[in-house]
Amino acid sequence: MNVSKVEHGQPMSLKERVHFLDIVRGFALMGIILVNYFLIVDSVKGFEMESNDVFHNLVNWFASGKFITLFSFLFGVGFMIFMDRAAQKVDSPNKLFARRLTILLGIGLLHVTFVWIGDILTYYAVAGFLLLFFYKRTAKTILYWLITLFVIQLLTPLFSMLLNTISTGSSGKPDFADF
Repeated sequence: MNVSKVEHGQPMSLKERVHFLDIVRGFALMGIILVNYFLIVDSVKGFEMESNDVFHNLVNWFASGKFITLFSFLFGVGFMIFMDRAAQKVDSPNKLFARRLTILLGIGLLHVTFVWIGDILTYYAVAGFLLLFFYKRTAKTILYWLITLFVIQLLTPLFSMLLNTISTGSSGKPDFADF
């Protein structure tokens, strides 16, 4: 074992942190909190989605879905930074990241069970385990997987509609409600 690989259990020093990523991550979290605030308020009102509140409409227009995308991108960037730094300090960075993801999954499962059904931590943990399969792969391999998963995503509704049509029996008329 290398001497530089002994201190893998220590927290990162302030000099090692990428402060810009922390700032953007905080900005994304504030946006997620803002959007979730309105989701919680709407659920208390019984999901009355028609709102004449200007601020509520601005948040829906400019924030819904955007901060989750930014935070997900930062999750991937953080994964790469973590794995590159961990590879310099430990022999098996995959095990270290898997241990962190297991803790995240546990926290997410507790949160989704006892706090709020809209929790996303469990999804991040599962996505992180999937990221481990793509770590250190060539760009060509990742491109093939990207295209394959994209085609599967596009074809899944078509196949489910065909399966639904076959399983319910055909009346001779197409059922456009499935679209």
